[in-house]
Amino acid sequence: MNPQPSHRAQSPTAEYMKHDAPEHVPGSDIRRARLADLDPYIHCSVIGTCPASTDLRDIVTRFAGFDFHHRVSNFEVHHAAVQIAAEGGRGADALQEMLDHRYDGEIKRFERARNESELCHLWNTARRSGETAGAYWALMTHPHATHELRQRIVVEAHRLTYVVTGPSPMLDTD
Repeated sequence: MNPQPSHRAQSPTAEYMKHDAPEHVPGSDIRRARLADLDPYIHCSVIGTCPASTDLRDIVTRFAGFDFHHRVSNFEVHHAAVQIAAEGGRGADALQEMLDHRYDGEIKRFERARNESELCHLWNTARRSGETAGAYWALMTHPHATHELRQRIVVEAHRLTYVVTGPSPMLDTD
């Protein structure tokens, strides 16, 4: 059954829009990357790794017009969210701000990194502790993350999905 468009007045995710996440890295003239500006292959990885399915469903309802009174699979939600990220605009901004709000602590922790080596150290520390989602978002949007580093971490995160012992946000039950 195909999802039907729905229009809601106000969304719980609107609170994320009020959050002023740090985009500027203190002590530098460079800014964090925006979700819409990342390579498209990273959108799928970020959407599959970082947000909770309830947050995605809320944003997809607002920006893709899904009506969740009909059964919509997590895959359909994921696909729609990836499209929203790729299109840019208000939907991508809402995803960005939701992730920035959710992972504010990790973003602040990663702000200290000034080069690839420091980013890798922070990523490895988070990976060993099992706290990868926030670290992944902080690293992918960090101004010192190079294209090559992002590619390496995408591959590593993809491998981690095969060895996860706990629940993944996208494996939540409907």
